[in-house]
Amino acid sequence: MVQYLNNNNNFNSGFAAFMAAKNSGEQKQSKFGKFLWWTFLFLVAWWIVGLFMDPQQNTQAVKTAEPSVTVDVSKVPTTAISSDVISAKVQGLRISDIDLKNFVRSAKDKKPVTLIGDGGFIEVGLTPNGTTAPIATTVWKNSGDNMVWRNNDGLEFTRTITVDNYLIKVTDTIKNNSRHDYNFAPYARIVRGGDMNSSAGVYTGSIAYVNNDIEHNDWHKIDKKSFAYTTTNGFIGFADQYWETVANLETPDQTMRIKKQGELYDAGVVAAPVNVAAGKTETITTHVYQWYRRKC
Repeated sequence: MVQYLNNNNNFNSGFAAFMAAKNSGEQKQSKFGKFLWWTFLFLVAWWIVGLFMDPQQNTQAVKTAEPSVTVDVSKVPTTAISSDVISAKVQGLRISDIDLKNFVRSAKDKKPVTLIGDGGFIEVGLTPNGTTAPIATTVWKNSGDNMVWRNNDGLEFTRTITVDNYLIKVTDTIKNNSRHDYNFAPYARIVRGGDMNSSAGVYTGSIAYVNNDIEHNDWHKIDKKSFAYTTTNGFIGFADQYWETVANLETPDQTMRIKKQGELYDAGVVAAPVNVAAGKTETITTHVYQWYRRKC
């Protein structure tokens, strides 16, 4: 039999062809298996990277200790601020109901246009490290044109709000009468409802000035996901059909984020902590602008 197999040219040629085809198939299968394996590893690695990065925004989400938009501030006294062109309501950390004196809602409705109304607000505050700072429900004491609040660690907070034309300026002074250094991260946020029905073909939604570039996100985008940016400085807020309302911190190294909370939209910025050394006083300034969108 062995001799027959060795001498059978047809069988030998067929067997050789079979073995050659088999070996070739195994090699192809081996190469293909390796390809599938490396493809699988690549997809897994890409998925893991995608959990931590958003390639479209090149940003990372930042957690901040912000109060809920539904916190009860009914016990906080309300005062009024105004200029020749606007008036607004101040309630502790919050500013709201900005009326534009020179603009009416319609020819029939002679009431002034209101920005940040219907439960919306602008909140300017400080996130403390190792101590306490005023929060949305804090009741301040009035001292002339200033608001004053002191904590149990020997820190005194003084807030002054001034209005110039369409600019609202919030000046926070922190006086450290203690023997310890403390850090405070300034923040500002604008919380309001959306207005998708009155865009009339122009962009409405959030607006942010980030690293010398303007970032827009309309209401529908914010409904689906949150957005976050890091920048040295800039501003953030919302654009209506005719008006924009934005907040700007005069402090560097800022993180901005836009998100939806319930039925409200929240655009905020938090800056790098400001150190207030023992026995020292530091001042932090925040601007809130309202301007007419002449070019849409």
